[in-house]
Amino acid sequence: MNSLQKKSDLTLYIISYHQEYIGHRIELFLKLKKYFRKMILVCRYGSANNEENIIIKGYPNPFGLLRIIGLNKLKIKLEKYFYFPTHKILYVWDVKRKLKKRIKNELKRGEKIAIFISVPPHDNSIIGLALKKIFPQIILVIDWRDLWSYDEFYLQKTSALYKNKLLKIEKEVLNNCDLNITTNYKAKEVLNKNYNISSEKIRTINHPFYEKDILIHDEKYSAKKNNEKIKIGFLGYLFKPPKVPGEKIVAAFRELRKKGLNVELNIYGDRTLAAKKSVKNENEPAVVLHKRTSHKKSLMEIAKCDFLLLALSDLPNCKIIMHSKFPHYLLLKKPIIAIVPQNSYIAELVKKTGTGYIVSIGENIVLQLLRIFQHHEKNKNRPTRNENEINKFSWDNISKQWLQIFKE
Repeated sequence: MNSLQKKSDLTLYIISYHQEYIGHRIELFLKLKKYFRKMILVCRYGSANNEENIIIKGYPNPFGLLRIIGLNKLKIKLEKYFYFPTHKILYVWDVKRKLKKRIKNELKRGEKIAIFISVPPHDNSIIGLALKKIFPQIILVIDWRDLWSYDEFYLQKTSALYKNKLLKIEKEVLNNCDLNITTNYKAKEVLNKNYNISSEKIRTINHPFYEKDILIHDEKYSAKKNNEKIKIGFLGYLFKPPKVPGEKIVAAFRELRKKGLNVELNIYGDRTLAAKKSVKNENEPAVVLHKRTSHKKSLMEIAKCDFLLLALSDLPNCKIIMHSKFPHYLLLKKPIIAIVPQNSYIAELVKKTGTGYIVSIGENIVLQLLRIFQHHEKNKNRPTRNENEINKFSWDNISKQWLQIFKE
């Protein structure tokens, strides 16, 4: 038997927030359950399945009444000042209380305990910190899909009243972790240089694709005739300022239409208020908002598009982000258009994998897109997929990296 496949003696708690939205990264991680003594998912809602799941509802939120009577904006504003980091702390407090007693009994029985938390939501990292302080012998692993204070999107959501507290808590979490996981080497460098975390306490694991998520499409792009529509697909949240510049992207596609290019941006999954405000006519020629659906159904739908879109602003954090949707785009085998900073990690990946085109977010987007579509139609400078690089993102390879970490 391969040493990585040997069963670990760890009881592993995976702390998430909502069972229905645990994310693809954790969903796949749960497939490694057979390699651990026990793997227990801790989350809200859902259904408990023997010892495999622990469902914790969290303490009741008194401000919930405001939403019921139609004052949701007031509810959100009050929560911002009453709860740190967010109202999810009500769940965090309850998880801490319930796991404390359980872990104490397991340690008495001589069990080896590890806590694994993938953030965001960053509130959950406070659970790990609290339990590590009570039980120093447990192993704490935090998976930083997005860094906290380094990320403009999450930092701006914290009121000025709590910003210093956030920095203090974040520092404590980072320093008390036995291991910090990041998605790529650039994020690792930020933890190392900006947060003074030793390289020995940091590992990198990319987001994976899972072949069984979808029947892999291998159809060739056919040149458009008679001004036939060019469909561009975007998966996830496009309106997520300042990190994802939805307004700027939509404006560019509207401008392309004005210039006579029959192009349509299809957004799958973003039904936020910001998206609806920007796309008031949901069937306008330039942009279409599609209804939220399951991950697999969204992939099947977006696979019908001619190109797939990635978008990031020109900000420090955006240069170190590993898009979780990127591996899924690899699976669909459609050319990617990455409107991102030139020196970003995602731009580096698109070039290395030979899967698409880079549009510099800092330059004229419309002119760059026009050139791409014109050259693509004429079969000029089309990217060539590097299957060796692409295969590094397969779950088969990524799963081995996860097992190696916990073996260590």
